[in-house]
Amino acid sequence: MVFASFVCRAAGALALAAACSAHAADLTLTIEGVNAAEGRVAAAAYDSAGSWLKGPPAAVAQADAASPRTVLVLRDVPPGRYGVSVMHDRNANGKLDSNIVGIPTEPYGASRDARCRMGPPAFEDAAVDVQGDTALTIHLH
Repeated sequence: MVFASFVCRAAGALALAAACSAHAADLTLTIEGVNAAEGRVAAAAYDSAGSWLKGPPAAVAQADAASPRTVLVLRDVPPGRYGVSVMHDRNANGKLDSNIVGIPTEPYGASRDARCRMGPPAFEDAAVDVQGDTALTIHLH
């Protein structure tokens, strides 16, 4: 009887875990314009204007820069609205390097190919809806 009760509880917990993860999605990013096979390509997805490029990202991924087209997958992304930021960290120092006036010296990009105007793009310009597995192409600038 105790074993049957344990099996029922375990099966219920597994079903709940499967149901919760069924709502999470993979966000596949094709990064175009990686112009050197050095360093790392990194992506971060932010789930609000308040956290956009400042707070902790909701999901991250990175890979060695090996070809002009790099694919990154952000796994288990909950449904929602996200802005995605990408960079080619050529020197692999973990940050987007910039010159003395703050202009990036390493390639970068954002979802919806949102452009910078006197600073980073606005969250709303980059925001995309993720409701299931989603694929985006982002061009580096």
